[in-house]
Amino acid sequence: MMVQTEVVRKSIKRLEETLAILKHLRKYSLVSFITTPRYSGSAEQFHLIAIEAKPKIGGYIIADLRLGRLIGSATFQPSLLRRSTSQVNYARNGSV
Repeated sequence: MMVQTEVVRKSIKRLEETLAILKHLRKYSLVSFITTPRYSGSAEQFHLIAIEAKPKIGGYIIADLRLGRLIGSATFQPSLLRRSTSQVNYARNGSV
């Protein structure tokens, strides 16, 4: 079973869009940022979205390669460590 490339690509694109929004928010002065809930609230939400996206993307790949089972949002069971080096290298260098 191959990683659903389009699902991973869309997730990466969403992550890039989120990071672009965060980068855009950097243009405001610290005082303006802190005193404008629209800016600080947006930054907080987009920051959380970006944090959650990375393990989700990794989870798609880990599950597809059957390298272990995700526990929570960012950890996996040690069965990953028992897998062959070639599977782990594919996970790192796959064609996703």
